[in-house]
Amino acid sequence: MNTSENFGSTTNLNNLSQDEFPYSEEPNTIQNTVLSRKNSLSCSLEELGVQKRYFCNYCEKCVTNFGRHLMTVHRTENEVTSILKYPKGNPLRLKKIATLRNEFQFKYNSNPNINNGKIIVKRRPNLQKNRNGKHYKICPSCKQMYSILSLRVHYSKCCKEDSSTRSSMVKSKQAQMSVHKDASKRLIKFVLANCRNDEVIEEILFDDLCIDYGNKLCRTYRTNEQHNGMIRTRLREMGKFLIEIKKQNKNIFQLKDVLLPEHYDTIINAINAVAGYDEDTGVYNAPSTAYNLGLHVKQITQQLQTLYIREANVEKRSAVADLICLMNEGFRTDINKTVSENQCLKRRHKKILLPTAEDINALKTFLDKEKDLERLKGF
Repeated sequence: MNTSENFGSTTNLNNLSQDEFPYSEEPNTIQNTVLSRKNSLSCSLEELGVQKRYFCNYCEKCVTNFGRHLMTVHRTENEVTSILKYPKGNPLRLKKIATLRNEFQFKYNSNPNINNGKIIVKRRPNLQKNRNGKHYKICPSCKQMYSILSLRVHYSKCCKEDSSTRSSMVKSKQAQMSVHKDASKRLIKFVLANCRNDEVIEEILFDDLCIDYGNKLCRTYRTNEQHNGMIRTRLREMGKFLIEIKKQNKNIFQLKDVLLPEHYDTIINAINAVAGYDEDTGVYNAPSTAYNLGLHVKQITQQLQTLYIREANVEKRSAVADLICLMNEGFRTDINKTVSENQCLKRRHKKILLPTAEDINALKTFLDKEKDLERLKGF
C-alpha cells in the first residue's frame, strides 16, 4: 500500500538525486529507525484546508480522526478494548488514545518501507521555511517528532525534569539514531549518540567496515567507559579519510571499495591530505593524525581479510593480503619515517617556559614560612 497518497503536498524523496540520497535503493542497510540524513517530512498545505493525518498500524492507513477510527473500525483489538472501558471524555481514555497514537506514529516514522520518505511531525512547519527531516528530532519519552529548537523545552515538560539542550539531543539520538543495521547498542548509545551531526559522522553511519570497526572497539573496551571518547576520535578520523578518498576517486562509495592493491597510492594521498602534508617542506601539519590513520586503515584491512576468510572468498582475500603486504612495507617509508622526523623536530623546537627568579624566590619564601609554622606546632 502506498501511504503517500493520504497526505497533502509533501517533499518526496523520489525528487532527490542519487548523490543526495545514496541509500534509497538499499533499505536493508538502514536500521529500523527514522530515515537517513536526507529524509523529508509530511507538510500539508494549510491554505488548501488539508487536514493532518495519523497512521493506524492495524490497517496501515492514514486517517484524520484517530480516536473515532479506532472505535468504529478496530473495536475488537486488545488495546482498543481496554480504552472502551472508560467513558467518553475521561482523562484516562484520552491519555490511552494519545499513547497509542504516538506509538503508531513512531512505527510509521521508523519504517522506511511504510513512510516512503515522509515523516509525521507533532507540529507542521510553515511551508516558507522549507524544513526537512534534519530539522526534527524525536522526544525520548513520548516518541513524537519535534523541532530541534523546541525539543529541550518539550522534553523538560514531558519528563518533568530539567534538561540541557545537549542531554536532550543525546537522548533523542539514542532513541532515533539512523545508522547501519549491524551497529551494536553500545556503539549507538555511548559513541555515535554523543557525536556532532556533521558530514564526517554521516560518512561512517552506513559504511560496513567503519561500523564493524566501531563494534570491534566497543567489544575491546567494553568495561571502560572512558574509552568512548577515544572510539569517537578514531571513527571521526576514518570519516575524514573517507571524505578525502571520495574527493580523489568518484567511483568509491564505501571504504571496502578502496582497500585494493591498485588503490594503494590513493590511500597514501588521502592520509597525507587529511594530515596536512606539505610537499614543498616535507612536513605534516598533524603528524600524529597521519600515523593514527595508517594504523586504523591497516587494522580495518586486516579485519576485512578475516571477513573474506569466513566467507571463503579466496580471490578477494588474496587481493586484501597483497594490500596488507604493501602497507607493511610502504607505510614505513611513505608515512611513519616522516612522522617520526616531524615529531622529533617539533619536540626540539618546542618552547618550554621556565619559572623566573622572582617566582623561585616567592616559592622559597612560602616554603620557609611553612617550615616555621610546622616547628611552632611541634612546640
